Amino acid sequence: MALRTARLLLRPLTPADADCVHRLMNNEAWLTHIGDRGIRTRRDAIRHLEDGPWTRDDQQGFGFYAVERHGVPEPMGICGLARRPHLDAPDLGFAFLPGYRGTGYAVEAAGAALDFAASLGLPRIIGTTPPGASSNR
Repeated sequence: MALRTARLLLRPLTPADADCVHRLMNNEAWLTHIGDRGIRTRRDAIRHLEDGPWTRDDQQGFGFYAVERHGVPEPMGICGLARRPHLDAPDLGFAFLPGYRGTGYAVEAAGAALDFAASLGLPRIIGTTPPGASSNR
């Protein structure tokens, strides 16, 4: 299943997205504001995509999605919903590679994810950030 906006395609993540995931999860902003997930190699990223919490679409009806611009089949980030054991509602999350920040893509992708959540009848969505995280990074 894919979500579409005026500029973006949000599609399920696959192992083919490993390079993007590896770069994203080792970016200084990710490490500072989200945390180190121990993804050191492309193989680690593939394993994370195969076994990790981002691909729970089949089990819970939602997950994280690769975000691409229409007609440009190269992911620039991720966006979606996660069910986290310590939270009482799905958590909206997104992250983009440095060259795509400050473009409005995150707002557009998050809007698509929230519309999708509404279509699923999810009554409540939350968004979390670590203490001290800045919205302009």
